Amino acid sequence: GIPLVWKVLYFFILIVPKTVIWYLCCTSGIQYLLESATIYQMLLNSLALSFILQLDESVCQSMMKESVRVMLAKCKGRHVQAMDAHAIPEDMNDSKSEANIDTRTKAKRVTEYEAQALRRLTFCDVVRFTPLNLVLIILLTGFFMAGYYHENCDFSEEGQLVSKPMRYPLMPDLSLWGQIWLEFGQVPTEDKPWWVMPKLSTAAAN
Repeated sequence: GIPLVWKVLYFFILIVPKTVIWYLCCTSGIQYLLESATIYQMLLNSLALSFILQLDESVCQSMMKESVRVMLAKCKGRHVQAMDAHAIPEDMNDSKSEANIDTRTKAKRVTEYEAQALRRLTFCDVVRFTPLNLVLIILLTGFFMAGYYHENCDFSEEGQLVSKPMRYPLMPDLSLWGQIWLEFGQVPTEDKPWWVMPKLSTAAAN
């Protein structure tokens, strides 16, 4: 296998930067979408984010050589069919034996299908047919949305989420590394806010 030194090197050169870029893209994308004023702007921002996510593939397709693209297009996945060793006869090369195996396999599949059709749907069946990628996307979206509201909103006296007071940052000009560092920490701001959520009076609320 790969030596331990190369594994550690790959971890810090590949995995750590990709994880940081993924986190920054998720947080910035959620903020970009949730701060859209209208549905029209949200649709346009979604298209812009999809373009950004596909930018690396576009660059790879444009910079890659034609010979490499042809070789990648010809690559196919290897399909490994699991078979029972006891069900394979010794004369596997015989055409009659292969026909018998196909017949027995089809009959076995029909029997299993009929048995599954008769029994009730269980929790394991629901879990097996649930797309795990969709569930993971929903959980990650909820996680980053909760982080956005926790960072930018507070609960009012009425129990509603309202925006936090807006303050100007102390450092308006940041370098690339400073921006990345502030994504994981607190941005230093002025003490006096320039905007505060106005409180509704009792008469206006009624």
